[in-house]
Amino acid sequence: MWVAHSEGGSLNKNLSKSFNRNMNLRPSINDLQILRRDRQNNTARDGAHFIIVLTTSGSYRSQLRDHIQLEISPAQYNARKKMIKKAVTKPDLLWGFVYRDEFHKEKRNSSGTPSLIRQINHDHGSYEEFPCLWFLSGTPFEKGPSDLEAYIALLESGDWPKSRKFKMYTEEKVKQMGKEFETLVKHPGSMQNHQGFISRFSDLLTLFMIRRTSQTDWFGQELVKLPIHESRDIRCALDSKYAANFQEFQAQIREKIEQEFLTNLQRWRDTGSKGTQPVLSVKSLVGASYKARICATFPYLAKLLAENIVDLRWSQILNENWHLNPEDSPYSQHLDAIIGSSKKVVEIEKILDDLKTDVRGNPEKLVILSIAPTVAFILYLVSNR
Repeated sequence: MWVAHSEGGSLNKNLSKSFNRNMNLRPSINDLQILRRDRQNNTARDGAHFIIVLTTSGSYRSQLRDHIQLEISPAQYNARKKMIKKAVTKPDLLWGFVYRDEFHKEKRNSSGTPSLIRQINHDHGSYEEFPCLWFLSGTPFEKGPSDLEAYIALLESGDWPKSRKFKMYTEEKVKQMGKEFETLVKHPGSMQNHQGFISRFSDLLTLFMIRRTSQTDWFGQELVKLPIHESRDIRCALDSKYAANFQEFQAQIREKIEQEFLTNLQRWRDTGSKGTQPVLSVKSLVGASYKARICATFPYLAKLLAENIVDLRWSQILNENWHLNPEDSPYSQHLDAIIGSSKKVVEIEKILDDLKTDVRGNPEKLVILSIAPTVAFILYLVSNR
């Protein structure tokens, strides 16, 4: 969402031309009151309109940008109608506010929204005229500090390195924090190292994030009226008879990934260091631990995996048509052992037995979240046994 205070004459003219009808975007009474206040604060120009545009970064470029360019001098062509000089234009709308919802979907500096905002800042000319930026998300970071680098860079101003409040959170410092986080994931180190990192990352979030919950007051009332939230943390430690095997399984996965990394690194060196240098990233470790995470929920699956009875992938379930004939799957044939190894299933059954009614008198529901479709398949078998 882009909110602009400006004349908007080019927008009316260009839209009228595009749609072959008169377009006259006039401000409402409320808009005029806002503009009157802004003029008193010297933040809006005479004749300015209050315009709100809902768009995406891609549509902004393809559908909107040309409509809000004021032509100062037309393009020039030679006798052969070949352009010899481009038209000179300037933006007719100066954006006062830019809101990006679900900003976590674009994390890189080269992504659509960050690159577009840099272009808009360039069009505005001076830092004093840059739009105010608001980034909204229910999950502002999914992996670590590196998810916030592009947006911290957009917020950063030239005086941050001199500011006691902001100098610890410049783009470069946040990049270093992201690398430190990856190092801690690969090599956990001491609890003191973790606490120091958590403290600094917590300070960053406190400084930049305005947190809103269902109980937060908005305009004198709760954002969403809900009953008091009850939170229960349930610990589901591995059964002792599976714990040793599971730790060995995790170690084998990590060793395999590290060996593959060393092999790729040596191959890269043998080719004269051509191309991108291989790295042992957090993403590769998380991806490799996918099966381990499933086995942590159902430890008996580690045995079936080791015996090549299942590979825990959804693609195997589809290829073998087990989703159509679940009773033919090894998951169904070994279901009692799978369930018996899982303390999470025991806790889920306790929760199901304890379900009541919601504030409207409807039966409560249980929502189970998992990244693995295979887990959903097993839970389907459990619920239908």
